[in-house]
Amino acid sequence: MKLEAYGELVLCKEVKSKHGAFTMNEPNKAEVVSVGKKVKDVSEGDVIFYEANKSEVVEEYIIIHMSSIMCKVIE
Repeated sequence: MKLEAYGELVLCKEVKSKHGAFTMNEPNKAEVVSVGKKVKDVSEGDVIFYEANKSEVVEEYIIIHMSSIMCKVIE
């Protein structure tokens, strides 16, 4: 399934990090795949942290309202 964000929503995928032989999900951290037209300051490819329990999961995607984004990773 392919999804596209609209309005004030941000569509993301989980960020996974590798520690030795282990691959782990990083809680509340996601890579932006698509942004709605009303979302500012966040673009596709950005990595963000979002509020816990403020998202919907649809298959491999995470849907987040722009007000639930806490910060963007810049380095």
